[in-house]
Amino acid sequence: MSNKNLTKVSNVDKFLTRLRQEVGVKTDTELAEKLGYSSTGTLSNWKKRGAVDLNRIQERCENISLDYLTGGENDKYEKAFNQLEDRTNDEGTPYNARDLLLEALVSEAEKIQNDLQDLTEKIRKLRDLDLEG
Repeated sequence: MSNKNLTKVSNVDKFLTRLRQEVGVKTDTELAEKLGYSSTGTLSNWKKRGAVDLNRIQERCENISLDYLTGGENDKYEKAFNQLEDRTNDEGTPYNARDLLLEALVSEAEKIQNDLQDLTEKIRKLRDLDLEG
């Protein structure tokens, strides 16, 4: 990995914690997979260097707020609110803040529901293994 692709961040651990939360993974192994790496070695190098590959993250992760990830205290939905004038619904009516917040919350709820389904499937597989053993 070349240093030229890396961008310094003030707190790589906090950055990676927020990134894991945003993409819905729990471990560095899962995050490395999501970013297209075969191991966590690259993430370890980022931690050592105090820098991350923002281009890779933007390419592999949709709708990620880099301001939020880099330690900005802005709400992760702020970007949507800043674009109120530019967005319209299917009928051509501009979205209001309530609509955008609702859209963001529904998206978040869907992600949680998918995570719950994944966990339920893993529990079922564990139970099946226990019954076999």
